[in-house]
Amino acid sequence: MTFSASPTYTYRTGDDLLAGEFDPALNDGYLFDFVSELEYRGSYFKEKLQTILFAKHYRQSIHIESLDPSVNEILIDERSISNNGAGGGFSGISNVLKLLQKM
Repeated sequence: MTFSASPTYTYRTGDDLLAGEFDPALNDGYLFDFVSELEYRGSYFKEKLQTILFAKHYRQSIHIESLDPSVNEILIDERSISNNGAGGGFSGISNVLKLLQKM
């Protein structure tokens, strides 16, 4: 059984903006992504059948601070998304079927 984690953090200053319309998504803020996984691999029937099962968790957090020139105040936009996923698979099923036919 294995566990893996992959955090990613990005910070934007907004200093490289071109003059134009107000877009709060381009101002100061951060983006944090975190993916974690738990995985199981197994072998059966003298390694003729192999299986993998996994579960994953995805997390994303966004925080943006921007000065809206139309109202002259700082706007804060925060969002968090959290999702889970799971799956699995087999390989070598044809080998197992051949073994069972011989029985």
